Amino acid sequence: MRARRVLMILGAITLALAACVGVFVTQPFAQEMMGPGMDMGMAGGPGGGGAGAGGHSYQWTENAMPEELLMNYGEFLAQEGQAPVPLPEVYLMEEDGTPKRYTRNMWYSLARVYADETLDVPQPLTGQPGGKMWNQVYLEAAVKHNEVNVIWERWKDALTNFWFEVGHPRIGPQLLRYDWERKAMHNPDGTVRWGRWEATLPDSFTITVPVVMHVKDGCQKNYGRKFYNALKKFDNPGHGRSPFEFVTWDGGAYRKVRFYLADEAIQVWNDLWGRVQVQLRLFDPEGKEIVRAAQPSGLTPGLFTQMLHPPTIYYTPRYRLLLPPDDQRFNGGRLNLDGKEGWYFEFDFTLTKDQLKALDNAAARIVVDGGPPEQMKFIGPVPGGAAGGAGGAGMGPGGAGMPGMGGETPGMGGEMPGMGPAMPGGPGGGAMGMGPQ
Repeated sequence: MRARRVLMILGAITLALAACVGVFVTQPFAQEMMGPGMDMGMAGGPGGGGAGAGGHSYQWTENAMPEELLMNYGEFLAQEGQAPVPLPEVYLMEEDGTPKRYTRNMWYSLARVYADETLDVPQPLTGQPGGKMWNQVYLEAAVKHNEVNVIWERWKDALTNFWFEVGHPRIGPQLLRYDWERKAMHNPDGTVRWGRWEATLPDSFTITVPVVMHVKDGCQKNYGRKFYNALKKFDNPGHGRSPFEFVTWDGGAYRKVRFYLADEAIQVWNDLWGRVQVQLRLFDPEGKEIVRAAQPSGLTPGLFTQMLHPPTIYYTPRYRLLLPPDDQRFNGGRLNLDGKEGWYFEFDFTLTKDQLKALDNAAARIVVDGGPPEQMKFIGPVPGGAAGGAGGAGMGPGGAGMPGMGGETPGMGGEMPGMGPAMPGGPGGGAMGMGPQ
């Protein structure tokens, strides 16, 4: 019985295999029998019908990628920080010589395919004593670059040490415009009889909004100590370094400290303070901005002394009678400015009738190049980009790494071995722009 059952199972398996083989063998012959005018729909395939009019036609379409997702190979390397791969020219250039533009994923796919091919990069010759001199230049540039980055961070931190009070807006008397002709009435005898004079308001109105900037409590002590701790490791007298004096809190008293910092770092510190502004924005009841204005902040490289001894505000004349809205805040309460320490600003705005009626709130802040300092950041190095002269004027405000300055990598000449065209972790071949925020 067991042998008979085994034979029956084997027979069933054999029949199933034969049916499968028959299907695969006869399928090519069935396709060859279809005429040149027949399609899959007419043959009862996926098109469905059996009749040409009842079938479905298929066609291939290609949708262009959004323009903002496309980039050329150089832009891809700059954005992703990748090393160049020897891609064939057909993937890089169009027939008319313009660079081809693909998406980020497409460039990564091409890079993976051709990454194993060797790229011959000519190596410069190294001699004596040139090699030692180059290493000295390299190490000096690396230290200075890190020093500039620390100065940059301390400068950004300094801009957070202030707060603002906005005074009540003031508007002066308006000059009325009279229409002398519109109401002139002519009598039958030819004489002119004047009616009532018509007066109209001007099309725009000028308001003045006072703003006061104060130093936050405790920042006079804390900021000097943070600056000391961050820059102490760079204190080293020598060629190309100059004294930098500041004030810190130590042992229960303010003390003057002198560090010897790189000339490039001091130049960056001095130049950055010329870019700081105080910005005032006016808003309507829905929180939408009506208008904004900015003016220099008055802060200087001698910030440490300014924080310890801010200017004292007095009205002119000093003891005059204050009537509302003088000495009032924008949203109520008194400023009590007379004798206060801080920086006083007045902003003038020219508003239309609708803007003036919608004025509801105001806010002041520190900005640099039109945007808040906390949104300023370095972008990565650009492979193959140029660099400024080593230890030269590239460190100044026109060098890279400073907000909105563009230009080249500061304080570095050529490409450093193992570092690419720019130092890691610091300013690269440009800076992120700062639009209105």
